[in-house]
Amino acid sequence: VYYTGIFCQLVLLGGIVTFVRTRSIPAFISVLCIIAASALAFGLMNLDSWFYRLEHGANSGALVREYKWLEIYGLKIVDLFIPPIVHQWNAFRAFSEHHAGEAVLQDEGSYLGLVGISALLLLAGTSIFAVIRRRSQDIPLEAWQILWIVLFFSTGGLNAFTGLFGFTMFRAACRYSIIILAIALMYSALKLTKLGEKGSVLSMFAAAAMSLIILWDQVPRPPTARETESIARQVASDRSFVSAMEAVLPKNAMVFQIPVMDFPEAPAPGVPPYDHFRPYLYSDHLRFSFGSMKGRPREQWQRDLAKLPLTDAVSQIRNRGFKAIYINRNGFPDKGQGIEETLRSLGHAEVVNSQEGDLVCVIFAPDPLEKPIKLFP
Repeated sequence: VYYTGIFCQLVLLGGIVTFVRTRSIPAFISVLCIIAASALAFGLMNLDSWFYRLEHGANSGALVREYKWLEIYGLKIVDLFIPPIVHQWNAFRAFSEHHAGEAVLQDEGSYLGLVGISALLLLAGTSIFAVIRRRSQDIPLEAWQILWIVLFFSTGGLNAFTGLFGFTMFRAACRYSIIILAIALMYSALKLTKLGEKGSVLSMFAAAAMSLIILWDQVPRPPTARETESIARQVASDRSFVSAMEAVLPKNAMVFQIPVMDFPEAPAPGVPPYDHFRPYLYSDHLRFSFGSMKGRPREQWQRDLAKLPLTDAVSQIRNRGFKAIYINRNGFPDKGQGIEETLRSLGHAEVVNSQEGDLVCVIFAPDPLEKPIKLFP
């Protein structure tokens, strides 16, 4: 929806500018046809979601768009020039760290790169020169497009203004730095192609040099040997941990994961938003409780468990057919020791620990009175 929306806006803007300059009605009709085709394609792509909503009702908890995010993640001009913290060059990394320490509003990473910045400056310089000469017709269309993006999606811009009236769909407008980069690069490519002789040795040398600059500037700094070793240990720990779980649990066993977390984009203190997916990556047949779409009442029972004493919660979990409790220790101030002790006192003493010590799985002891649950007809 982000890029379909801006595509239609820029096509319409280009059509208006072209119509003002040429007064060509057929050209403007073609612009409207492009927008209609884009809207139709977008509608076809989302029919399943819309029909699901009609059948099951709206899910207000799945797509949260508060006004404050329009301000926090709005497009910021300065961030187009701020390199990432993982940049190859130490000076750039230090500059980025300094900016991150001073900046109040957040950003998803809007850096255009050295070549992208050069392309943007070329476009800006051409436009300013046309203004100085009072030749508005010489201002490139690409300049009007970027100006529109800046005016509409910058922090405090028109996007924030529409948000005051409830339209908060385009939450992270900093993503439109990609569109600014694409427009600037395409303009510069056309400009340089006209200046340079096609196929000349100089043009080929310049293209090769530019490619090397882009690779150096855009490819992140590789992880250090210590970071690589840490990642390898974590992967090996997760793999052996899940293998040990599968060795003691029956096939297709259900595992309840705590702390209870919503999906998507809902981290818990100490646990990143998608950390509960780690065991899924290495499992052949186990089934896990995390991952259902938030906002639907079907999974509310997981949140309700937090209001119960642990013994009652464990009883409910077992009654639903779960065979074990998976604990991410980082999600608890005491690293889950209190929960483990309570489970042990209830007779659930079989435990699988990860090598890194951050995960533990407590296997439920067999209950001779437990009746098998038929999950499917």
